[in-house]
Amino acid sequence: PPTDTPTPTTTPTPVPVFLALSQVYAGGGSSTGFYKPDYAEILNRGTSAVNLSGYSLQYGSATGNFGSSATNIYVFGSVTLQPGQYYLVQLGALGTGGADLPVTPDATTTNLNMSAASGKTALANVATALGCGATATLCTLPDSRIVDLVSYGASNNGEGGTTVNNGVV
Repeated sequence: PPTDTPTPTTTPTPVPVFLALSQVYAGGGSSTGFYKPDYAEILNRGTSAVNLSGYSLQYGSATGNFGSSATNIYVFGSVTLQPGQYYLVQLGALGTGGADLPVTPDATTTNLNMSAASGKTALANVATALGCGATATLCTLPDSRIVDLVSYGASNNGEGGTTVNNGVV
């Protein structure tokens, strides 16, 4: 009797995710900022759409952990970024000084009140606190949970304890 030849199955190759923090502004929320709110902007630099569901933005003070409190984390809902698309998130409390953002943000949260002088922001592919980034609990990079991070001022950046710009603002 004839035998059926099995049809080979193929395993799809995972598409790499190319998300980046294209901008982070931490001067809002005061009476002296250029803009009234803090904000972060994400860019999909890849060639495929990416759904941000379960991703988060996490803030850490200069020497603190990312997501050290519930108000230092913003978790994305089901938002799909197309290739080349930017996504602007207005963060924290509005300041009394400065201008409104020149464009309407895609999302707004009162979380992530960032220091204007020093701090760090991570785009993570998890919705829970990273639990690292402080001087005593550095993030070991590469960390598969951290998609991108931005450090500024005299912040440690979780990369072996080296301060950004050697501690110079």
